Formats: sequence, structure tokens, C-alpha cells
Amino acid sequence: SYTDISHDVAHSILGLYGIRDLGQLVPQKTGISNSNYRATLKSGDELILKISNDKQAAEINEEQKILHFLKTRGYPFSLA
Repeated sequence: SYTDISHDVAHSILGLYGIRDLGQLVPQKTGISNSNYRATLKSGDELILKISNDKQAAEINEEQKILHFLKTRGYPFSLA
């Protein structure tokens, strides 16, 4: 990952989305210009926490639109 974050910082970020039961946080080696972390919740659910290191707000907003669309179609790797 390009951006190192602590468990506490990840917990704070996920808390912005109402997710408060972070268990394990493991940096992933995937991503070309992003920092990706596998977040395992205490419930056993898993999420990918992605930090965009080189995108502007407009680019991130467009990506969010795509992820929201995928969520409406039941795609398993969309937004929580």
C-alpha cells in the first residue's frame, strides 16, 4: 500500500459509514495507485477499504456513481 494507516484511523474512516466493529486490518499488495486494505469485521464480514492516492474529487465521485450502480444490480463487490 502507498498510504499506511493505523487500525484506529481505519476504524474512524469506517465509522463515517456506520461501521463500528472493525476487527482485523491487513494491507493488500494490489492496486496501481491506490492503497487497499482488507478489513475483517468482528461479525466475520469482509470489506475492502480503498484509499485513492492520486484522484481528484470529481474522479472519485464518478467512481462512486459506478459503484452505486453496481450495488443496485447486486454486484458483490460494490458499496457497503
